[in-house]
Amino acid sequence: VNKKRNFNHKKPIGRKKMKSDPEKQYATETTSLLTLPSPHSTDRPVRVGHTGDGFGPTILSSTNLEDDEEYHRQQEFNKSHDGDKESQNKKWHSLQPFKANIGRRPAVFLLVFACIVSVSLLSLVNFSIRSRQQGSMTTNYTQPQPFSQKHPVTDLGIANVSRPEETAPPSRLFRRLESLDSGQRQPLPTSAWYQNMLLTYGEPSNLHRAYALPYMLDLVGPIPGLTLHSSFLVPTDKVVQLANMAAFGLTLGAAGDISEKTHEELSHQYTVSSPTELGVTLHWDVMKMSSSLVRGMAYGTMIYDELKTKRSDDGILFPTIASSIAFGKPPLADGTSQIRCDDKGSQTLVEREVELYFGDSDFTWLIFFSEPVWVKCSNDKATNNAFLQVVDVVDGHTKEPLVIRAALVDACTNGRIHNYCKGAMDIEQKEGYGNLLRRYAAVIPGRNTSFKYQVLEEENEVKLVLDWDAQSVSSGKNKDLNTVEGEKSALDIVHFALPHHMDVLDSSNFPNERYCVPSILGPACAVLGTEMTISETLPDVSFRAKRPIPATFLSAIGDTLIKDMQYELQSFFQRGAGDTYFSGKMLTKLGR
Repeated sequence: VNKKRNFNHKKPIGRKKMKSDPEKQYATETTSLLTLPSPHSTDRPVRVGHTGDGFGPTILSSTNLEDDEEYHRQQEFNKSHDGDKESQNKKWHSLQPFKANIGRRPAVFLLVFACIVSVSLLSLVNFSIRSRQQGSMTTNYTQPQPFSQKHPVTDLGIANVSRPEETAPPSRLFRRLESLDSGQRQPLPTSAWYQNMLLTYGEPSNLHRAYALPYMLDLVGPIPGLTLHSSFLVPTDKVVQLANMAAFGLTLGAAGDISEKTHEELSHQYTVSSPTELGVTLHWDVMKMSSSLVRGMAYGTMIYDELKTKRSDDGILFPTIASSIAFGKPPLADGTSQIRCDDKGSQTLVEREVELYFGDSDFTWLIFFSEPVWVKCSNDKATNNAFLQVVDVVDGHTKEPLVIRAALVDACTNGRIHNYCKGAMDIEQKEGYGNLLRRYAAVIPGRNTSFKYQVLEEENEVKLVLDWDAQSVSSGKNKDLNTVEGEKSALDIVHFALPHHMDVLDSSNFPNERYCVPSILGPACAVLGTEMTISETLPDVSFRAKRPIPATFLSAIGDTLIKDMQYELQSFFQRGAGDTYFSGKMLTKLGR
């Protein structure tokens, strides 16, 4: 801009060319450019030059300077002041505003203002975009509903299956549980070990069974009543199964006179009452008899509220023990006298117990009576069934309910069946176990069994109490049934405990000898007590494990988790076509 330049094809008017002083040269290329118009601008161009006086630039119009008002004023000022031209120019500029600065300030202000506006606009645009994105996310994303609240048919698209009413526990039973006088709502026994026994519609089938440990129980024996089975283990390299021979079971129930040639088919229907955490009580329709099923029970127990039940067809039902296989030898009453099994209906007095042996199963059972009774037995040749029936009680005894108990004392009497002999007791143990059963046969679990717990915060411990609601049933001559050589026994119950129970039980719960039988959960051993108290130390609960995962496993665990994240329920389970067991496992996996 300091070079000669003709904007209007006229020779510009200026001062003689002077060497500019760098220290006083305030104009910069940037400032000069700010004063130049755009090539497309309609404004008149201006020329920025130096006065040569070292005071900075002067702005010269592109029009004829003689026509410029400021130029004339400066000329008049020079005429009115003495001195050379240089001194006159200095005085003039000292009295005038610094025009170059005046020209630059609006440009700087405009630049700053433009920057502020640009930043504001960019911020506004960015805020609007983010707001729309967040609004879109809020509109399209909703918190997923918990899987437990989804309806399997309307929400998940699973096929609707109509469930027959008889395949579910009766609602009246649940209504009764919900209206207990205690005022405390109890959980419904939908996952109890005896759950299948709650299906009380119609006649029971082979699905009505429960593993009481060590006995397997069902309700489909040769007569109405409770059938006890001894089980054995079938282990393989991948699974351990519990098996039993259905024909080898022993049933406590009711039947017509076994002396008659023909036997009417009786209904096996029953009702349920008193379900608890530990057991449930069943009542049969054909006769006023009931049985409390308890986890770990050493005996099967049947209580008869009446000795005889007269039927509408003038038939009479009696308390009866039945088996689908014949006696291997005559029953033994009180360890001394044999009971004749014939068609004549011979009766034998039993003071306390009867020993039954079955040749086909090689089982030996002990049958206990709460009072002396008259019995008769029969081996039915047509059906091969065996019966032992109570026909009366001894005169003079109280008319209290008759209680009959049955316990398997030996599942391997002569070593005939290999499956039942694995893990069996030796001869001395069998004798001791039989005496133990005799001693405590008169103490039975009641209907009000319970499970309680007590938290001891100071000791960081919890006590679990399993109460068997012990009841003594001896009467008359058998009131001291639970004595041995005149020594009184406490009101204790014989029941079975699992290995993890045995580890924490007090030694006072153990009999003098260990009597154990196989079970699917490990050896089940006989213990004593009206209740079983188990102490457990409370663990420190944390989201972090006490021990780190070994580094060698991390890769495999990570690969498995990535695979599980892609898991989908199989289509046939979604359609409701799978079995209940494995479909439940798959749903659990999906939930995790």
